[in-house]
Parts: sequence; C-alpha cells; structure tokens
Amino acid sequence: NTDDTFEPNDALGSALMLPTGVTHSLKLWDLADYFAISVPAAGVVTLQATAGPWALSNASIALLTTSGTQLNAGPFVSDGGAGATRTANVTLALSGTYVVRVSRAALWGGAYTLRATVPVFVPPVCVADVASDSADLTFTPNRAVGPEDVEAFVNGFIANSSAIADV
Repeated sequence: NTDDTFEPNDALGSALMLPTGVTHSLKLWDLADYFAISVPAAGVVTLQATAGPWALSNASIALLTTSGTQLNAGPFVSDGGAGATRTANVTLALSGTYVVRVSRAALWGGAYTLRATVPVFVPPVCVADVASDSADLTFTPNRAVGPEDVEAFVNGFIANSSAIADV
C-alpha cells in the first residue's frame, strides 16, 4: 500500500501544512495522520471527512493545538450508505496554527477525504476623522462610522481640494 503525498505525517511534530478550502484525497495506513492548518482569524473552523466502511467504529478526527492539547474530537459515523463521515464545527477564539489528527484504532485503514474550512481574516477598517483644530485628516483604526464622520470627511476634503491637482 502506498501512502499519500503528505507523508511522513505520522506524529504531531511532523504535521505538514494542509491547504484549506480544498478537499484532499488521502490514505491512512499508519495509526494517525497529522496536518497543520493556518487559521487567519478567530471564528468557526469546519472539518469534513468521508471514508469507506473501514472507518466505522475505527477512525476519528481531532483538532489540536500545536502542543497537542485536544480541542475537539469525534468518530466517523455512518453516512447512511456504504461509507462513513465526520463533520466538526469548532469555534476558535484565536487565530494561529492548529493541527488536525485523523487516527484509527483497528489494524486496518484506508482511503479518506479531508477538507478544512477556516474563517477569513478581515483587516480593520480605518475611519477618517477631521481634527477640530486643523484641516488635516487623521485615521483611527476600528472606530465606528457615524453620519457626522461622513460630513466631517466631506467638509475636510472640500476644504483641502485646492491642494489636489486635476488628473
């Protein structure tokens, strides 16, 4: 039996980066496969896996920290047909690198698919503020925008429009 292209990844320390948002076709011949995932923002990470009947009462998926602390784990369950499935939605408070472990308990393993979906990082919005004592524009990150901000920005822009060259 040949393993997949992520080998060697049979231990926490050998977890290779798994591209997220893509379904990967993999093989579990060893006791466990470990994959690192980059989570760019706090939010819900979704792990989806499918496998043949070999995974029933045999395989499980866990989300771990890079030091091995288990955050979520569960077994594959019947998909209602001839296979097995596992979906886990885990809410993370921090961005960073996490590890997905797919493991088996019995002597047999097999092919499976794995997809990790992570939250998207949205950079902070800068809101224009017009200083009351000058016509200079300053920016304050993460400040809520109100109608008075829009009016102040427009008035500041108009007051400084003589400095803007026509294009």
